[in-house]
Amino acid sequence: MYRAGQIRPEVERYSMDDALEAYRRLESGQLSGRAVVVPHA
Repeated sequence: MYRAGQIRPEVERYSMDDALEAYRRLESGQLSGRAVVVPHA
């Protein structure tokens, strides 16, 4: 479905410095999609 363009994932990117905040937001349910930690954001 993704390849066909029928769905679009919700992704929020975080820097390594903000990785703990990303985890806290996921754990508390503040994110509806995925959190991705990128090394050089």
